[in-house]
Amino acid sequence: MKDGKAYVPEMWDIAGTSDYANKAAWVEILERDFNQARTYIHVKKVRFGHLGDVGDCCVRMDMENHRFVGFNEVRTNGGVVQYEFLASDKSNWLISKAVQQSINWE
Repeated sequence: MKDGKAYVPEMWDIAGTSDYANKAAWVEILERDFNQARTYIHVKKVRFGHLGDVGDCCVRMDMENHRFVGFNEVRTNGGVVQYEFLASDKSNWLISKAVQQSINWE
């Protein structure tokens, strides 16, 4: 909370910020909204461009399989941003399309 409002911390709000912000290759801040069961991911720094971009996204936890699921961002006529759930993948990732391999020792 800052000035009575919810506040998302920035890189420079962390103790030892100059070391942290300068040395880190990737800075990500998670913001939880327990009332609406959402998690906002704020990517603040990406040193190497091939790893991604700076930006924000919104996800929710699927409590059935404990995986994060994304949202589609929908803007209304008034410009208000709303989110609609994407379909959740309920398949078992551990057994689907498993490939058995052997190691060939020389």
